[in-house]
Amino acid sequence: MIKAHLGKADEQRSNPNGPLRKPVNLYRIERVHVAEAGPASSDMKKQDEAVSLAKRALQLKKSRHAT
Repeated sequence: MIKAHLGKADEQRSNPNGPLRKPVNLYRIERVHVAEAGPASSDMKKQDEAVSLAKRALQLKKSRHAT
């Protein structure tokens, strides 16, 4: 989702969790705010909510069948 909305990182730094890990991608906050405010972001949030609800419904269905 980050790549789709923000593209290439503005900066890369070494990973603070260790030199063997991938570098950390950093994005300007202004770009992040613009991407979050856009219509595509809203659509993705709705899709994420729908997936979460479907997963929850499946969990409830499984728990009812288990008892």
